[in-house]
Amino acid sequence: MSSDNKITLKVATPAGVYEGTFEETARVDEVIAIIVKAMKLAEKDAFELAFDGKPLALGCKIGSFGLNDGAVLDLIASGSAV
Repeated sequence: MSSDNKITLKVATPAGVYEGTFEETARVDEVIAIIVKAMKLAEKDAFELAFDGKPLALGCKIGSFGLNDGAVLDLIASGSAV
């Protein structure tokens, strides 16, 4: 059980699908920053991460939402340009 404290997520982004494994203790805002950088999205834009159409609170740990390994989320641009 080497992945006890990690979760693999698939995230639909404006630039395609990102798949990555994160510590369950990583905050949502940290996960967003990693995805934005990896997908070469505009780092100054505001994004939110949503599961089943519901935004995840930025300061909360990704493991606190009861997501299963392989869960599919959406990275949504939420800035003023939207």
